[in-house]
Amino acid sequence: MAAPPAVDDSTAFVSMGYAMASQLRLNVGFTDEELDQLFAGMRQAAQGEAEPENFREGIQRAQQIYMGRVQEFQQKEQELAAAVAEENKAEAAAFFAELDGREDVRKTASGLYYEIIEEGTGRAPVDTDRVVVDYRGTLIDGREFDANEDAEFMVNRVVPGFSEGLKLLKEGGKAKLYIPSALGYGDRPSRPGSLIEPGDALIFDLELKEVVHIPPPPTSKPPALPPNMTPPPPPPDAPPSGPPPTPPPSEIPPPPPSGD
Repeated sequence: MAAPPAVDDSTAFVSMGYAMASQLRLNVGFTDEELDQLFAGMRQAAQGEAEPENFREGIQRAQQIYMGRVQEFQQKEQELAAAVAEENKAEAAAFFAELDGREDVRKTASGLYYEIIEEGTGRAPVDTDRVVVDYRGTLIDGREFDANEDAEFMVNRVVPGFSEGLKLLKEGGKAKLYIPSALGYGDRPSRPGSLIEPGDALIFDLELKEVVHIPPPPTSKPPALPPNMTPPPPPPDAPPSGPPPTPPPSEIPPPPPSGD
């Protein structure tokens, strides 16, 4: 295993500052002047200086400002994501329209398109199984966003389209999945560094290598009675209608005494 590249102290401290600002979510729209004031306060604390005057009141006001900036930032993110999603879904609709004309591509009721490359001979997985798979994920323009070999996970712990596609295969099978955004990551804003944008359709080349069945947990049983206890007897039957039954021969009552 290759050793990590050496970095100088300047790069290390810049990286540390980047990580701290990311954790504090300082990317929500502060001006350069406001960032200078934030960093001045951090410098004072780092150098062991006393708290600024009116520190508690200042913290309360800063929290109000921060929450307002976060709400504005999220609103803008959602509006941008919605616009990007509409454009990407329009491109995906044209792509899926072409798939509708292909005899080798099938479509499920949910809207998942797929083609079976190799059937496989083992058992098909269910939601509660673990699977071992090789896969490669691309966008409809061919850009690869992920690839993995011998990846292991629960069938029901991935995006719905991938989960549904797994259950269409048998162990050893191969398929190509065409997943619309509704069965993928939807219209959510992109994760930092991800190629997947809101509304993007996903394509997966998939091989189901192994199905690891996990038995369901045992059903609970009523607790056993202690050894010295027996269940109570059932309630007596309701008395029958009509005349009382004739008692057994050994229990026939003696005749009444004569009047003599």
